[in-house]
Amino acid sequence: MIKGLKDLNARITQLQHQNPGFKFSMIKIDNSANVVRYYWNYGPKSNPKLISGMDLMILENGKARSLNVFLDKLPAAKK
Repeated sequence: MIKGLKDLNARITQLQHQNPGFKFSMIKIDNSANVVRYYWNYGPKSNPKLISGMDLMILENGKARSLNVFLDKLPAAKK
């Protein structure tokens, strides 16, 4: 479970160390009142759309109350 900005930054740093050369790229952002959703891709330069997903953030008093990550596309499992 991620609690706070420090934990979120640590998780992103961990992902970057596990996947050297991978980058996040934003597809689009939508917001309505206290809900923000953003669509993204994550992958290496040779395949920047290797993984895709959408994050849904609920805001409260200008801060993130919750963040839900939905993975839409993952690479095939290695056998």
